[in-house]
Amino acid sequence: MPEINPNEEIEKLLFLIQTSKERIDRLFSDKFNIESKAGVLIGFGAIFFTFKIALEGTNESFWFIPLLFFLVGLILIIFVIKPNKFGVGTKEQDYDELFELDRVKMLTKILKDNRASIIKNTKNLKIIKLCYGWSVIFIIISILLSFFLNGIDQNHNNNQKQEKMIFNYYCSDSPNEDEENKTENPKIDISPSSEDDIDVQSDDESDKK
Repeated sequence: MPEINPNEEIEKLLFLIQTSKERIDRLFSDKFNIESKAGVLIGFGAIFFTFKIALEGTNESFWFIPLLFFLVGLILIIFVIKPNKFGVGTKEQDYDELFELDRVKMLTKILKDNRASIIKNTKNLKIIKLCYGWSVIFIIISILLSFFLNGIDQNHNNNQKQEKMIFNYYCSDSPNEDEENKTENPKIDISPSSEDDIDVQSDDESDKK
């Protein structure tokens, strides 16, 4: 069997450790990017529904349905941005133990820990991406439902106003007919006149007669 060069093993281990460290850093970077997008999304959704409820209130029919979809998306986003236990490699508490090992065994242990962190972080990142994707879907649906239900309510209110106007038009008396009736049938006033309006005959005029 060919002899194994310790220096060559150390170089290989150092190269693999550096590669695994870069992989761990990329996983952390991907997680940070998703958290940033989730923060922007939750901020936009919260501002949208805050202004909508403040301006229009809760008078719409089924107004709670879009809000329910938004709350589901919010729960998923909270899971995305909450502190997740991503692995970072060898635990600090194991440094004393590693120090007692020779260089090859120490580097081998570090590489194994890095690989375990990569596997763990990859699984967690897949779950985070899945939750983020569903949260985007729920929040977009909530906003679209909000506009859709608002349009239905406006059409319903307009139809009610038109029906009410038609009902009032056919059920109320026409003012023109009242005026015509007043013109055709005037009332005759035969009440006594005031005393100032009566022509009074003087005594002198009666004696002459």
